[in-house]
Amino acid sequence: MVDHCRPALPIVATPRSVVDAVPVDAAKVARLRRLIALGDYVIDPERIAAAMLASDLADDAET
Repeated sequence: MVDHCRPALPIVATPRSVVDAVPVDAAKVARLRRLIALGDYVIDPERIAAAMLASDLADDAET
């Protein structure tokens, strides 16, 4: 079997500057944690798939 994928780097190997550069919406994180804790977090696979496709298409347009 041939594996063409490079192994992912562990999160601890991520440079601190990259982690610090990602903006975090604390209110959104708190809301999501609350929904998950209550069992009210609804996963919308179609929305996730659409966002993944849009991201991939945007990446392709940049190259």
